[in-house]
Amino acid sequence: MARKTVFEMNACSVYEMLVRKAERKNRTREEVDAVYCWLLGYSPENFKQILETDITYGDLFTNAPAVNPKYTSVTGLICGVRVENVVDTQMRLVCCVDKMVDELSKGKPLGKVLRSGDEPATVDEYIAARDEKEQKYLRTVRDTIRQALPDAEEVISWGMPTFRNGQNLIHFAAQKNHIGIYPGSEAVTVFSDELKNCDVSKGTIRFPYNDDIPLDLIAKIAAWCGKNN
Repeated sequence: MARKTVFEMNACSVYEMLVRKAERKNRTREEVDAVYCWLLGYSPENFKQILETDITYGDLFTNAPAVNPKYTSVTGLICGVRVENVVDTQMRLVCCVDKMVDELSKGKPLGKVLRSGDEPATVDEYIAARDEKEQKYLRTVRDTIRQALPDAEEVISWGMPTFRNGQNLIHFAAQKNHIGIYPGSEAVTVFSDELKNCDVSKGTIRFPYNDDIPLDLIAKIAAWCGKNN
């Protein structure tokens, strides 16, 4: 029987191997989760739920909500391969995860593993760092969620603007061709009828940059997150 490639393997199996590698060096499962979420744009809740399915490791990367553009800053050798020389993007991302978990195992602080030195400290900084078009939509979505969650705190979590009240309620972020809303998979299921014409995946809603972004629906979803998280 032909040996499976890493792309064909069960995602949870590969993930657990990397967790064991980290834990042998007294690092945590949560730190490994942070690597995947930083690199691929999954929310922590969404990432855990996906690992409970039969998804392959390749599809875990193919279906990533938003690949972090800073993946190019992950360089160096892993298993004899120089990460920055890998031509295939998907394989390079796989190597990035391996390299970052290797850095954890060698004692590197999580902040440095996540290349967070240049990360914005506040939502205002995040928005200011985007281009003019993206800023317009970010501010509109931010104001919409803020009105729906007036008591929530605004923070940067997992590299994204986040509304939090004891725990993360909802994230949003600018991507190349859309603005992403990350309310978690349960919210997406609850509002599935109203989202039937939208681009959604587990825990993620994508709205193209145009004047048809349904702000009323975003407000409803945000308010639901405030009541149910």
